[in-house]
Amino acid sequence: MFDKNLFYDLCRKYHVELSDSADKPMIKDKDGIHEITQKVIRQIFAPSQTFFEYSDTKTNPDIILNSYDLQEDFAVAC
Repeated sequence: MFDKNLFYDLCRKYHVELSDSADKPMIKDKDGIHEITQKVIRQIFAPSQTFFEYSDTKTNPDIILNSYDLQEDFAVAC
């Protein structure tokens, strides 16, 4: 069963903006406000790969400087 009060409480807690004029689900990001599409969903939930930055030409796990989570589309095999 849908709990209307809980829904509005969660919207306030997580700063979800509600609109009387939007007729589709929308998302606000660095590009502004736009419709949520399958492409947007795939970008948000795409699996990521971890990239490790090394301070030497040899791949030695003891000298890892930083690690980054990259989307699968951007990962490059070494």
